[in-house]
Amino acid sequence: MDLKNLFYKGHNLTSVDFDIYSDREGKGYYNYSNEINNDVIVIEDLSHSESLKRDIQIEVTSLLEGFEQETDVKLFSLKLNFTAVFCLYGDDVLEESIAQDNEWFFLNFVSQSAKKTIESILEDTSLRGIPIPAHRSRES
Repeated sequence: MDLKNLFYKGHNLTSVDFDIYSDREGKGYYNYSNEINNDVIVIEDLSHSESLKRDIQIEVTSLLEGFEQETDVKLFSLKLNFTAVFCLYGDDVLEESIAQDNEWFFLNFVSQSAKKTIESILEDTSLRGIPIPAHRSRES
């Protein structure tokens, strides 16, 4: 599959779980991750006769958890589930392993979507200003 024919259309938030367990002030740290679930939905649009157009929907889970520095007590948890939607133009063959084979590509877009959504949720809380990376982690 040629990634040049793949375009990001956006995302649809499907669920949010947000809990603040303690409002302690002081030093802390957080863990942040984005995970692509391997179930990929492909929807073909046959209305474009000049070229094949397909929407690719990928389920994503983002998790942000904050902890107190000295005790490792969990202070908050924010879990997002959303669908990232991409559009593929052309006659490229889609393999079932598209999400796994191109995970780095999808994670770049997923990370930006998760960042914007998390910042929007935290904006009116005492947790606003947590620096959420707009790119995938180096381990991915």
